[in-house]
Amino acid sequence: MKVTKRELRKIIREEKQRLLSEAMTRNDLQDELEVINQVVVKLFSALDTGGYETPDMEGPDAEQQEHLRMSLENIQYELDSIAMKLGR
Repeated sequence: MKVTKRELRKIIREEKQRLLSEAMTRNDLQDELEVINQVVVKLFSALDTGGYETPDMEGPDAEQQEHLRMSLENIQYELDSIAMKLGR
């Protein structure tokens, strides 16, 4: 099947429009980052206030809690890095 230049241009134009309409905007990304950051803050709060199960209740022990804290700090650092790149 042969495609003319005109048809090819039309296909490309339509596909570009479709992709642009589905793409997330910078504001969408910033909103998503804010939601994720709020979840991380809540997890930090639960860790700080003991809002989780204790080891006696099959919850994390002190070593696991520290590992969770370090993981959350890493996640928050990465989120902040992405936000900086987006110019927030």
